[in-house]
Formats: sequence, structure tokens, C-alpha cells
Amino acid sequence: MHFRMKWFPVCPRLFRALCPAPVLILMLTGEVCGQSQEQIKTILRPSDSKKIEKADAQTGYAEKLMEEAKQLDNEVFSVKVSRELDDKAKRKKVRQLERRSRQKIIAASDLYQLRNQIKYKVYKTYIEKFWKQYEGSQDPYLDALKVEELSNDLYYQAGMERTEAMTLHAGYEKTGKLKQAIESENLAIEKQLTVLGMYYNIRQE
Repeated sequence: MHFRMKWFPVCPRLFRALCPAPVLILMLTGEVCGQSQEQIKTILRPSDSKKIEKADAQTGYAEKLMEEAKQLDNEVFSVKVSRELDDKAKRKKVRQLERRSRQKIIAASDLYQLRNQIKYKVYKTYIEKFWKQYEGSQDPYLDALKVEELSNDLYYQAGMERTEAMTLHAGYEKTGKLKQAIESENLAIEKQLTVLGMYYNIRQE
């Protein structure tokens, strides 16, 4: 069994502070040997591919909810500038629209969280599998290790953002935290795909 060197676990700010800016930009933008999900499926067991497909089936409805929330937010703006309603009617209508928007964002966030938990767990299994089987030097994989650690940190950060969102009252701050968590989870999984491509020598198409 090969024991990996730990970099900066569960500390995104420290990682970003110590990681050179050009390298960090490359890792965040996916320019370090980025991989598509379809390419990575070639190394997955059929049962794990089905898990990924089932998880991705949540995406369409989640995106629909987020789009509906965006439309409701646009309606809020329209109501605020409307000349047909008095101030009292405007406030009432705005509260109703904002409540419906928050409900849709929270529902979408739950679907994204479920999807991302499944995908992160599956990809993490294959990352760990590589290191259990690998017996050589870490040196050829130092860049990949940094991306892997960034992925871990991003996913941890997403969990912290979701935990913080749970402590907040319903409002833009709460939904903002949830949106940040979704973005952090998505980035974490993108980095996992990059890492898997590097570890399993999958060429970009």
C-alpha cells in the first residue's frame, strides 16, 4: 500500500494562501488536464456508472427550479418599479414572490446536494483505489495531488457553507450560502475528474 503525503487538508484559505497563483488559477479553471465525465466513465464499474447516471437524473429538475426562482426574482424587480400598485400592495407581492423564490432555491439545493454526494463518493473511491494499488514515487503525481487536495477542500467548504445556511433565517443570505455550496461542490467534482484523468492516464479528446 502506498501512503500519500498530506498537503493542506480541510483548510481552503491556507491552501490558497500557500499555493502559487498561476497554479491555483489553472486548477480552478480546469486547465490542468481537465476531463469530461464521459471519459472518466471508461474506468468505472457498470454499477458505479449507473449510480452516476441516476444522480445526474436529478439535475434537470434542479435546474428548472433554479430558473423558476430566477424568474420570480425578476418579477420582484418589476413589482418594485410598478406604478400600478401602492406601497402596501408592493410589499405584500414582493414578500410572496421572494418566499416562493427561496422555496425553489432550497428545494433545488437539496437535489444538487444529493446528486453531488453520490458523485463525489463514487469518484473518491476510484481516487483512493489508485493509491492503494500504486507502489511508485509520488513525484510524477505532485500536481495531481495538489488538485486532489483542492477538491477535498472545496467539498469540505461546501459542507461548511450548508451548515452555516441552516443556522440562518430565510432570506437572501441563506439562499446565497446554498448557492455557494452548490458551486463549491461542483468545482470539487470537476477537480476529481481532472485528478482521475491524471491518475489513470486518460487522454483528453
